[in-house]
This record gives sequence, structure tokens and C-alpha cells, in this order.
Amino acid sequence: MIILLSSFTKKFINIWNDGNHNRHHTNTIENHHVTPFPWGRELYQRIKLFPWWIKYNFGLTEESELKDKIIHLAIEMNLEKRWIKKIVRHAVSEFSKKGLGQDYYGYHNINHELEATYFTLLSANSHVGRSNGNNNTFTNKDIKYLFVSALFHDYDPAKQFDKPNEESIEWFLRNDSKIRKLIDILGIDINIVIAIIYRTAYPFKGEIAENAIKRIQELVSVVDQVKEKDDNDCNNIDNVNYISKRIEHYQRLGWFLSVCERIAGYALGNGEHTNKLAISNAHSLGWHPAMINEESVKYFDALKQEDEMLQFVLKGIPDNLRKNFFNNVEYFQNYYKKEKKIRNLVINGEIIFVCKVEGIKNSRNNGKSSFIDLEIRNRVLNIYNKLPIPLKVGERDFYIFTF
Repeated sequence: MIILLSSFTKKFINIWNDGNHNRHHTNTIENHHVTPFPWGRELYQRIKLFPWWIKYNFGLTEESELKDKIIHLAIEMNLEKRWIKKIVRHAVSEFSKKGLGQDYYGYHNINHELEATYFTLLSANSHVGRSNGNNNTFTNKDIKYLFVSALFHDYDPAKQFDKPNEESIEWFLRNDSKIRKLIDILGIDINIVIAIIYRTAYPFKGEIAENAIKRIQELVSVVDQVKEKDDNDCNNIDNVNYISKRIEHYQRLGWFLSVCERIAGYALGNGEHTNKLAISNAHSLGWHPAMINEESVKYFDALKQEDEMLQFVLKGIPDNLRKNFFNNVEYFQNYYKKEKKIRNLVINGEIIFVCKVEGIKNSRNNGKSSFIDLEIRNRVLNIYNKLPIPLKVGERDFYIFTF
């Protein structure tokens, strides 16, 4: 009872502090579509995922393997070990208990966040190692921003669709006192973290890009200029040029993260994993299930429009991952070619798909074929109704061939 009361009091104080924090945050956007995640659902998720948590803590899950890789690489990049463990644990905990954990059906779950974080650090670390003081690569502060932004770039538990909303992500980040505290400890600004996340909006064109750029400019402009200046900035640069330079810099960090997070799973995973990614990505981007290979090819082709950043990202990853990425792209291209060939054969009447359901012969019916019951008929018809139109035979012919 005392433990429960203590937990309730702590949660009440955090809510009160969050409210006070937001009242003093003049640059926070109002998002009336977001409501706090119900504590009852969080409790249910904790109970539901308890067996998975046991495996995770013993290092027996994909997520725990990724976590270990992230910690090892981040330490190598001069980030503090204890802080890394805390923020990664908090990310895994929050995503899981808010319905975006291992059991989430969509693309933007905790596994994707961890893949994106590891892959982003991997590419950035390689460029830092090759830079030899070159200003075109990443500073230590840039690495910190990329780390936190990658880890929470899809943190939208209130979303109604799989694709997250950047305004909701901003709301959840600002209203999580632990995330704010961990960001403060690191010595970076939450406004810049959010600005980088806005640049990962996809597709980054049209109204989506316009709204994101506007918000990025607002977020970067409110940050304390003196605090954020580094040794490479000239003191006589006027305020407008200085802000413009910073906006351009953080937009480029966001662009780097955007490309990294879109190709991470396809570079790190095998064929089976990339198939799962494509299916869940179809759900996220609204692809028809019958068009997964075609839309996946278009998805990769669209990256050619960002070739400058794509090549920069790929240059920073090991040869085996680069080769794996291109192999997976080729896999979808080959299957799409086969699909088009089969589709053309069907359209031209050169082949026809038929279905034949046969009765089961066994000792119970003296070796005679058993009658096809209504349930089996309905299941077969359900499969037929889900076929893409080019592959369907006429309904009358389907009945004749099948039954």
C-alpha cells in the first residue's frame, strides 16, 4: 500500500511539474489531438509484455542485441555509458508500455527506433573517424543530437495510423520529464532535438515539407544564441546570418537521420527481415498488399532524388552492410519483374490461374472423398476475393474449376 501511494505521489508530482514546464515553454505548439496515454493501458501492456521483458533483460531478443550494439558504439563515440543505458532503457520502456513495443503490428516500433539509432551512429562514426578535423562532418554535439533524435523520432503513442505525426512527437517529448532531464544532463537543447525530428517527415515535399521547415525555423530561432555558439563561429556574424547558418546545419542533420532511418532495416536485416519490413511499411504508407514489391521498388527509387545524402550515408557504413542493402533492393526489383511478367501473361490470356479443392480420402469415409463443407468453401472464396484483379478468373469459372 505504501509503495502504491509513493508511486501515485511521484506520478502526480511529475504531472504537476510537466504542467508547469509547459506553461513556461512559450515555443511549445498546442496539439489538441493528443491526450496522455491511459495509465490502465500502460499497466496492461506491462503485464502482457512481462515474459518478453524477462528475455530482453537476459539478452535473448533482437532488441537486446541492438541495445548492446548501440551502447558499445556510443561509448566508442565518447558518450557516457551510464547515461546511454538510462536513455535507451527509458526508450524501450516507454515504447513498450505505450503500445509501440515488440508486439506492435506496424513499422514504427521500438525495433525500428533501435535499428535507426544504431545505423545512424554507425555511419556518423565512420565519417568522424575519416574527418581529421574537417568541418563538413559531425561535432561531438551533433552526435548527441543525432543519438537522441534517432531514438525518439517516431515516439507518437497517440497516433491513429502507423505513420507518426511530428507535432504529436513534440508533445510527448516535451511532456516526458525523464526525457527532458536526460537531454539536459547531456547538455543539449530539446528544441534542436525536435527540429531534427521534424526534418524526418516523409515524404519531405509539398505541404509536409513547408510545415516542417517553418517549425524547424521557429525551434532553432528560440534557442539561446550564446549558449549554442561554438569555437568555429565568428563573433561578428550578424544575428540573421547566424540563425540561418544554424537552421541549415540542423536541417542537414535531420536529412542525414531521415535517410539513415529509411534504409537502416534493409541494410541490417536478411531477406526474411526485409520482407517483414516491406509488409509493415506497406501498412504505414498505405500500399495495397498486392503491390508491395512494386511500391518497394518505388520507395528505393525515390532515394535517388536524395542521392547526395544517400551516398554520404552509404559511404559511412561497412562494406558488408552496403552490399546487403543493395542485395535487398535487387531482391524486390527481381520479384517485381516476375510479377509484371506474370501479370502480362494473364492479361494476354496466355496463362490462367485455377483453384481446385479436393475432398480428403481417409479410413473414416472408406477411402471415398469427403464432401467439402461450408466452412472450407467460405475460406476458399475469401482467398479468391482477396486476389488482385489481374489474377482473377471469372467468378463463374472459379466455381466450376474449384467445386
